[in-house]
Amino acid sequence: MTQTKPKVVWQHLRQADGGEAFITPKEGEAFGLPIDEAVSACISWDQHVRQFSRQVGDLLESLGRWLDEREAQIHRAYFCLETDGALFAVVSKDVRFDPSFEDALSELDLGIAQDEAFNLIKLRVIAIPFSSDETISSFLDPQRGCWVYTG
Repeated sequence: MTQTKPKVVWQHLRQADGGEAFITPKEGEAFGLPIDEAVSACISWDQHVRQFSRQVGDLLESLGRWLDEREAQIHRAYFCLETDGALFAVVSKDVRFDPSFEDALSELDLGIAQDEAFNLIKLRVIAIPFSSDETISSFLDPQRGCWVYTG
């Protein structure tokens, strides 16, 4: 038995035409939305995504500078996007607890959380003592990509 593909139907939505777009989310109730509001929502979402992308780039630069200043203490660092925000995991070169390093990492975390330039990013910051790659990977989501800092 051969299956036929459903015919693709394109609908041109013009703000001037008025009318409603019918929205059927994956979860929840379907609803109608005036076309001009749907168009505005799409434009707003695009601007939001662009701003978020800029903030991620700026944050990576800022984290890179912080890491460069502490290169002697850092084995590796990871920046991963997660479903509910982002993770910055710093692996130290030492297995022992270093209070000054932890304090510096806490200050970095607080500074980013209070910086309006990063208001779209919910960042989780963790310090990991020197460990095997297997142990480190248990802190990271393998389904998501990560940026890796190796010094």
